[in-house]
Amino acid sequence: MKIVNVNDRTIDVEALSGQIVAFDNTSYTIRFRIKKLYNEETDLSAYTWYLIFRNSEDQGDVVALTTEQDNDDTFFVDWQPGGLFTQVGGGCNLQLFAISGENKWHTEICYLVVKHGLTSSSDSPIATSVLLTYLTTFQELKGDAEDSASAAAASALAAAQSEANALSYKQQADQNKAQTTTDRGAVASDKATVAADKAAALQALAEMRSLVLAAEANAAAASTPIAVIEGDQYSVGLVVSRGRVYLSAVPADD
Repeated sequence: MKIVNVNDRTIDVEALSGQIVAFDNTSYTIRFRIKKLYNEETDLSAYTWYLIFRNSEDQGDVVALTTEQDNDDTFFVDWQPGGLFTQVGGGCNLQLFAISGENKWHTEICYLVVKHGLTSSSDSPIATSVLLTYLTTFQELKGDAEDSASAAAASALAAAQSEANALSYKQQADQNKAQTTTDRGAVASDKATVAADKAAALQALAEMRSLVLAAEANAAAASTPIAVIEGDQYSVGLVVSRGRVYLSAVPADD
């Protein structure tokens, strides 16, 4: 980066020296330092800034510039030399100008020399187009190779992640299968328990019924029979209790 002071309307040409054709294409930034207040009344930092130039072959261009604050008194206007400016060598006229609505401001025209490089001279043993084409192609191939390497690394990472995910899914499936087997065993055990409980309940019901019948039979035996058939060895009594009819045999000796 170069700092170039603009004193009133004059650009410091010495700070701009050293421009070289072709290889100085947008490779660095030139910062013009400008005083904010012009004539103590016009704030130039609020303007929109441009640079205009015309090279030795009478070709020119207008370039939009960016601004940045420096301090309370000055600000910067940034320019990256390139395009037509670095295509040919020789003398070049350059000027800064700014616009704010209907208001305009500009510096004086300054003159500088853009130096030739080996690739910009017709006397060079290597033609300009050949060398620059080679360098440009090399950069493109290098960029493609780096992009391919990055893509391959990303693919390898994705494959590794997929493999890890597949292993995780398999482990989860094995755990689910084992849990299912355990659950089936628990269900079978529960069924066996239910069957045993049902059998025990039926057994208890049968025993209770037997006890009820026995109790009713005993109660009937103690009741007065409604009819007695006497015999030589036994007397048979007919007793009705709770809707049931009981026969009791009593030895004749009794």
